[in-house]
Amino acid sequence: PSFDMLGTPQTKDNKDGMFHFPCGMVIDNDSGNVIVADTSNHRVQIFSISGQFITKFGSKGNAHGQFDRPWDVTINRQGQIIVSELGNRRISIFTRDGQFLKTFGSQGSGNGQLDEPTGVAVDSNNNIIVVEYGNDRVQVFSENGDFITLFGSEGKANGQFNIPFGVIVDRNGNILVSDSWNDRIQLFSSTYQYITQFGKGKLSRPWGLAITPQHDIIACNWGNSKLCV
Repeated sequence: PSFDMLGTPQTKDNKDGMFHFPCGMVIDNDSGNVIVADTSNHRVQIFSISGQFITKFGSKGNAHGQFDRPWDVTINRQGQIIVSELGNRRISIFTRDGQFLKTFGSQGSGNGQLDEPTGVAVDSNNNIIVVEYGNDRVQVFSENGDFITLFGSEGKANGQFNIPFGVIVDRNGNILVSDSWNDRIQLFSSTYQYITQFGKGKLSRPWGLAITPQHDIIACNWGNSKLCV
């Protein structure tokens, strides 16, 4: 494969097309555009697949359409952009061109409340899957932001988490969560039941996750600065 670069290396800036600690990204399969959570600039930027800056939205704050450390980003079947906000402890939803639609979540540990949400994904039912490293759990919401269920708790046993970060959904609807401080990835069914785990002894603080067209799983390891497949 070949790689091109978005942004400027070794530079932290808030100019268009530049980044400060970008954490999450997704490709819009309909437009082919790349959507990036530019975390420490408190905004989301959109690029063409060739790396040309298209637009941006968001600014620092807690009003509708503003962000406090947007951490991850995904897109649903309607083409709406879904952003997890670490600092504001909420999920915000936008149109494909960055117009604010709705937000849900508030700080806490109750059902539907959030504490430091990081990874966000959409499952085969268009439900929104949210990982919270502050609460060591995963919550599931409807596409409208209504609480459905949750799974996980703090610990090291099967189905428990210690600072989870990333989440992806595979072609079978299974949910994979990077259980970072337990140095493993856990696999759950589409009905949110624990299936298995892997990576123990090979992974070191796994963070971001991705799936290749060949259905291999790629884990970004914060602990040893490596990618594992």
